[in-house]
Amino acid sequence: MEYVNATFWTEEEEQEIDNSTLNDRDCDLWRNQENRLCYNCNACKEGFLRTLRGKWRKIGNFLVAMALLLIIAHLILFVATMWDQYG
Repeated sequence: MEYVNATFWTEEEEQEIDNSTLNDRDCDLWRNQENRLCYNCNACKEGFLRTLRGKWRKIGNFLVAMALLLIIAHLILFVATMWDQYG
C-alpha cells in the first residue's frame, strides 16, 4: 500500500517481497470504498469465531454439568424409592 493522504491509500503496482507482511494478507484485501463496512480481513472474523467458540464451550460445560446433576438426582430418588418399598 502506498500512502496518499490520511484517509486514502493506493495499492502498489509492483509488489515487493516484504517479510513483515508476508503472513498478513489483510493488507492486500483493504480497499478505499467508503460505503464498505467489511474489508474481508481475517482479524475480525477470527475474533468473532474465538468469542463464539468460548461461549459454546461454556454453554456445553454447563449443560454437561446439569445433565450429570439430573442423572445423580434421579439415581438417588430411584434408590430411595426402592429402599422404601423393599428395604
